[in-house]
Order: sequence, then structure tokens, then C-alpha cells
Amino acid sequence: MANTASELSGYFNEDFWSGLLLKASLGNSEGVAALRHAVIGIGALHEDFVNAEGTDERGLNSEFALGQ
Repeated sequence: MANTASELSGYFNEDFWSGLLLKASLGNSEGVAALRHAVIGIGALHEDFVNAEGTDERGLNSEFALGQ
């Protein structure tokens, strides 16, 4: 998530992505679990995006991210 946080920091401050959002996703309640799955999915999609630059292929993480 560290690489994803720095890439997305153009939309929000990097402290939001690498600090507040990650801390907020560490609890056990149902709402927090949903946030955690969203963070995992965003990270997986970003990894696919970075790994697939210059190709038309969708990576293995896309299916995983959609499941999250």
C-alpha cells in the first residue's frame, strides 16, 4: 500500500492514504471490515496497473480485487 499511497496522494494528502486510512481499516466492526477490503482491492488494482504498463493484459490481481 505504500506505493499506492504515494501514487494516489495527488487526490488526498499522502498522510490520509498511508496513515489515517490504514489505521481506520484495522478494527473489527463490520464497517471497518468493508473499508479494509476496499483498501486491499485498491492496492491489488494498483499493482496490476503498474505491472501491466504498456500491455493490454489484465493481471491476476484484478479478479482478487473485484472479490474484495
